[in-house]
Amino acid sequence: MKKMIVFVMLLLLSTPISTQSTNQQTSALTVSANSIVGSPAADATIVPMADVIVWKYKSINGHVYRRRYNSTKRVWIGEWELCP
Repeated sequence: MKKMIVFVMLLLLSTPISTQSTNQQTSALTVSANSIVGSPAADATIVPMADVIVWKYKSINGHVYRRRYNSTKRVWIGEWELCP
Protein backbone atom coordinates (compact mmCIF):
# COMPACT_ATOMS: atom_id res chain seq x y z
CA MET A 1 0.00 0.00 0.00
CA LYS A 2 2.84 2.32 0.83
CA LYS A 3 4.41 1.65 -2.56
CA MET A 4 1.12 2.56 -4.27
CA ILE A 5 0.93 5.93 -2.46
CA VAL A 6 4.52 6.72 -3.34
CA PHE A 7 3.87 5.78 -6.96
CA VAL A 8 0.80 8.04 -7.18
CA MET A 9 2.70 10.93 -5.54
CA LEU A 10 5.57 10.58 -8.02
CA LEU A 11 3.12 10.40 -10.89
CA LEU A 12 1.38 13.58 -9.76
CA LEU A 13 4.64 15.44 -9.25
CA SER A 14 6.02 14.42 -12.62
CA THR A 15 3.04 15.62 -14.66
CA PRO A 16 3.17 19.25 -15.76
CA ILE A 17 0.50 21.41 -14.21
CA SER A 18 -0.49 24.56 -16.05
CA THR A 19 -3.01 27.19 -14.99
CA GLN A 20 -3.53 28.38 -18.58
CA SER A 21 -4.54 26.25 -21.48
CA THR A 22 -2.14 26.50 -24.41
CA ASN A 23 -4.83 26.22 -27.07
CA GLN A 24 -6.92 29.14 -25.79
CA GLN A 25 -6.26 32.64 -26.99
CA THR A 26 -7.09 35.70 -24.95
CA SER A 27 -7.91 39.09 -26.35
CA ALA A 28 -8.05 42.49 -24.72
CA LEU A 29 -11.35 44.31 -24.47
CA THR A 30 -11.22 48.03 -25.20
CA VAL A 31 -13.99 50.16 -23.75
CA SER A 32 -14.19 53.88 -24.37
CA ALA A 33 -15.39 56.29 -21.71
CA ASN A 34 -18.21 57.45 -23.98
CA SER A 35 -19.81 54.03 -24.05
CA ILE A 36 -20.16 53.82 -20.28
CA VAL A 37 -23.30 55.48 -18.96
CA GLY A 38 -22.58 57.81 -16.07
CA SER A 39 -18.83 57.75 -16.60
CA PRO A 40 -17.08 60.62 -14.81
CA ALA A 41 -14.35 60.78 -17.45
CA ALA A 42 -13.19 64.29 -18.29
CA ASP A 43 -13.14 63.70 -22.05
CA ALA A 44 -16.66 62.23 -22.22
CA THR A 45 -19.13 64.10 -24.40
CA ILE A 46 -22.50 65.29 -23.10
CA VAL A 47 -25.44 63.77 -24.91
CA PRO A 48 -28.77 65.55 -24.31
CA MET A 49 -31.66 63.17 -23.70
CA ALA A 50 -34.46 65.76 -23.57
CA ASP A 51 -36.00 67.46 -26.60
CA VAL A 52 -34.62 70.90 -27.49
CA ILE A 53 -37.53 73.35 -27.69
CA VAL A 54 -36.93 76.85 -29.12
CA TRP A 55 -39.05 79.85 -30.04
CA LYS A 56 -39.24 80.86 -33.72
CA TYR A 57 -40.26 84.42 -34.58
CA LYS A 58 -41.73 86.09 -37.67
CA SER A 59 -43.05 89.55 -38.46
CA ILE A 60 -46.23 90.17 -40.45
CA ASN A 61 -47.44 93.74 -41.10
CA GLY A 62 -45.37 95.09 -38.20
CA HIS A 63 -46.68 92.51 -35.72
CA VAL A 64 -44.25 89.97 -34.25
CA TYR A 65 -45.47 86.40 -33.89
CA ARG A 66 -43.82 83.45 -32.18
CA ARG A 67 -44.23 79.70 -32.27
CA ARG A 68 -42.47 76.91 -30.43
CA TYR A 69 -40.38 74.46 -32.44
CA ASN A 70 -38.95 71.08 -31.37
CA SER A 71 -35.44 71.10 -32.87
CA THR A 72 -34.82 67.47 -31.91
CA LYS A 73 -37.84 66.03 -33.73
CA ARG A 74 -38.09 68.91 -36.26
CA VAL A 75 -41.79 69.51 -35.65
CA TRP A 76 -43.84 72.60 -34.80
CA ILE A 77 -45.55 72.82 -31.42
CA GLY A 78 -48.80 74.78 -31.18
CA GLU A 79 -49.85 77.69 -33.37
CA TRP A 80 -48.42 81.12 -34.15
CA GLU A 81 -49.25 83.61 -31.40
CA LEU A 82 -48.88 87.35 -31.15
CA CYS A 83 -45.93 88.32 -28.98
CA PRO A 84 -46.91 90.27 -25.82
